[in-house]
Amino acid sequence: MIDPNSSEKISRGNQVSKGQKTHKSLEKIMAKWRHRDEGKKVVFVLSGGANRGACQVGMLRALYDFNVLPDLILGASVGALNGVAFASNPTQEGINHLEEIWRDMKRETILPPPRFGSTWRYAKKSPSVYQNGNLRQLIEESISIKDLKDCTIPVEVVTTKICTGEIVRFSSGNAVDILLASTALPGTYPSITIGDDELVDGGVSDDIPLLRAYELGATHVYILYCSSLNERKRNHERPIEAILDSFTLAKKAKLRSDISLISNKMEVTLIESPVAADTNWLDFSRSEALILDGYRSAFDAIQRKQLRQITPTLR
Repeated sequence: MIDPNSSEKISRGNQVSKGQKTHKSLEKIMAKWRHRDEGKKVVFVLSGGANRGACQVGMLRALYDFNVLPDLILGASVGALNGVAFASNPTQEGINHLEEIWRDMKRETILPPPRFGSTWRYAKKSPSVYQNGNLRQLIEESISIKDLKDCTIPVEVVTTKICTGEIVRFSSGNAVDILLASTALPGTYPSITIGDDELVDGGVSDDIPLLRAYELGATHVYILYCSSLNERKRNHERPIEAILDSFTLAKKAKLRSDISLISNKMEVTLIESPVAADTNWLDFSRSEALILDGYRSAFDAIQRKQLRQITPTLR
C-alpha cells in the first residue's frame, strides 16, 4: 500500500511490463471475490462532477489498494463514465489507463474552442452548444467493452428522460450510447435517443443514487463524491459557474437527507474531495491535484473506518 503523504506520485502504481496479460490481474480480482463475506453486498456510488471527476480515479485506486471491491457500481454523468471504465477492467492496468485519460484531458478535448465566443454559442438557436463527437471519442478510449452487461463488475448507469424528468437506468445495452446520454448536460450536449426515450444527463434526476443502492440490497456503500459537504461559498467569474454551483447545492442537500434516511440501515462511507469542491467547472488543468486529493481522501476515510472496527484491549 502506498503512503499518500510520500513525495512519490501515488497514482502510477506498479508499472506493468508491456507483455503482461490483463486476464492475470482479473484472475486475482476474482480470487478476492471468492473470499468475500456471505451476506455482504458492497456498492460503489459515483457522483457526477464534470471535470472534477478526476478525483474519482484517485479514490478508486485507494479502494483497490485496500482490497475494497464492489459487487455493484452505480453512477451518473462523469461518475458513470469512471464507474464503467473501472468495472470493465478492475485492475491496476485499468486504473492506470483511466488515469492517463484524465491526465491528458484538456478543455478542448470535449469542449471545442468557440468560433464566435461562448456567449454567442449559448444565445444562438440550437438544441445544444456543442456536438458530442469529441465526447464520444473520449468515452470510446476510456472503456474496453461494447455492452454494459460485459463489465467484469455489474454496473447501473443513470440517465434522465428529457420529457418527464424520470430516471431511466441501464445495466445492459450499447455502452457508448448510454454513457453519452448520462453525460449529456442539457443545453451543452445533444440528447441521446435510446429505444423510445430521449435521454440526457443522469445527474439531473439522480446524481448520487444512494437510495437506489439500498433498494438493490447494499449492506456497505462507498460514495465517491466529486465535492465536499463542507464546501465554502465561492466567488464566480462566469454566470455558468454560478448556475452549475446552484445545482450542486441542491444535490448536496439531497445527499445529506439521503444519508440521514438510510445511515441506520446500511453502512455508508462518504469519500469527499475538498480540492474538487474548490475547482472551477471549466478548469481541466488540475487533474493531477484532483487524483492525488481523491487518493488521500479515500485513504484517510478507509483508515478511519478500520480504526472504528478495532475492539479496544484496554478498558
